[in-house]
Amino acid sequence: MPTVAEYLATVDAYLAARKQAIGIDAAQLWREGRAVGEDELVIKFPIEVAGEQALTNSLVLSAFPDADDLKFSISLVCHWAVYRLDYELGRAHANNNRPHGLDIPAMVIGPHYHPWLQNRSTIHDVSTPIKLSVALPLDVHIRQFDQAFRWFCQQTNIELRDHEIELPPRQRLL
Repeated sequence: MPTVAEYLATVDAYLAARKQAIGIDAAQLWREGRAVGEDELVIKFPIEVAGEQALTNSLVLSAFPDADDLKFSISLVCHWAVYRLDYELGRAHANNNRPHGLDIPAMVIGPHYHPWLQNRSTIHDVSTPIKLSVALPLDVHIRQFDQAFRWFCQQTNIELRDHEIELPPRQRLL
């Protein structure tokens, strides 16, 4: 396991690099996720940087097709999730661990994202999954999965051409 400083430098370089999600136009193979008490489906795409793939790097999409309202999550992983977008109407996220000197709201309600830059200084241990504890509100004009997905890929330097990714349909009637 790298030191915290080594990991931070690795993630900085990873985010700055142009990336491609591999197999993004392939048939969607949503699999059952790990969310307890929720019907989560997950799909994962390997990430390639300069023609190289690392087993610990991926783009992960989580969907909750049976939620009452649109609900999904998009994560960029570099061993641990380093940038995440959580789309859920009405969900509150408290920013209890705000870095000093940054204009971060104490509470974010609704769709939000966890950017690396605002979370970087809160990371002090990389031996266990890091927590992206600082969130910012997502632009209010982003109200569909495709908009959020394209925005996320732009923020994280993932080259995105045409894609055929759609959230899975509702599985239950009610």
